[in-house]
Amino acid sequence: MLSIADSVTEVVHWVFPEHAGAPGQIHGGRTMQWIATVGTISIHEGR
Repeated sequence: MLSIADSVTEVVHWVFPEHAGAPGQIHGGRTMQWIATVGTISIHEGR
């Protein structure tokens, strides 16, 4: 079984104005999409 340390994945995204709402904060849905993508990558790389 893999440990958490074996599944560490780092992804960098550029955040542009179209990713943010009127107050200048990133949309929660976009953040969740990126988190889900990194989780998927870490699962596949751990195999």
